[in-house]
Amino acid sequence: MNDTQQAAPKARPAALAGWLARLVVGLVIVAVLVLWRGGDKTWRVLQAVPWPVWIGAVLFYWLGQVLSAWKWQYLLRARGARLSLIECCRLYLVGMFWNLWMPTNIGGDAARAYLAGPRCGGAASAAASILVERLTGFLALLAIGSIGLLISVLQGAGGAQGIRVIVAAMAVLALFAGGALAARAAAYRLTARSPHNKWLGKWASLHRALDFYAQRERRAVLLTALALSLLFQSSQIALNIALARAVNLDLPGSTFWWLVPLLALASLVPLGIGGLGVREAAAVGLLHNTGVAAGSVVAWSLLWQATVWLASLPGIVGARGVSHQNSSAAPPVEPDS
Repeated sequence: MNDTQQAAPKARPAALAGWLARLVVGLVIVAVLVLWRGGDKTWRVLQAVPWPVWIGAVLFYWLGQVLSAWKWQYLLRARGARLSLIECCRLYLVGMFWNLWMPTNIGGDAARAYLAGPRCGGAASAAASILVERLTGFLALLAIGSIGLLISVLQGAGGAQGIRVIVAAMAVLALFAGGALAARAAAYRLTARSPHNKWLGKWASLHRALDFYAQRERRAVLLTALALSLLFQSSQIALNIALARAVNLDLPGSTFWWLVPLLALASLVPLGIGGLGVREAAAVGLLHNTGVAAGSVVAWSLLWQATVWLASLPGIVGARGVSHQNSSAAPPVEPDS
């Protein structure tokens, strides 16, 4: 049995139905946007994109994922876990594939934590490294988007709407930080009251693993991870700019520095798979006062979606050769304390 079968059991009917429902919702939203706002122009624009652009976009996207895998490897090595960059890239591809293509209740990050756990001193340690990786990426996204919006407002292009978005982004960050601190306190308090509860013990183990990165001597690790996240998010914006040029979307390059982060946040809404439909609707809504054709906006967003979906396909192969049975050969890992 390979790792794909171990970490992704057969889809239950409810999970499959939910996945299909989200896919249908995303496709319906795209269809409505194309018929209502884009017309035939969307498909004409996409058909006119040269095939080297599609290939180049996928390759560039993979480079970005290699950078993210390198950051994850860096966080793992801070704990003493010695996964190679190739292994981290394979697991990253597995996570991408599960997030988009697998109709199960197991998300891509959960699959990565499950597969990497035996090599990292346990699933809690692997999950903690992934959470820190995601958190630094989220902070980088908010930072770039907020700075981009602030510059837009100062230039007179954003107005009151831009200010409201900046305030909302800061509120989201504050709520996220407050929720994380509250969850940490609750984990230790509840575990102390019920020390033999299995699930509370796992929850507390995760927070102890997170505390490892919060120690003062790990500040350099966090700052390096944040710097890598800023580089990754910048590369994604650069790719979006290139795709916009490929579909003749006439927008200033500076617009994408706030637009792409906002669309990434909008894509977190659990409607379409991987933000399908939600991203397109948000893009049309945010750009409706710019004078650009809605058909080109939808075509640009769909070109991005196609890039992500195509880039995730090798994830089904990436799980092969990553042995889940290597726990006996796992290297020593630093303790959580």
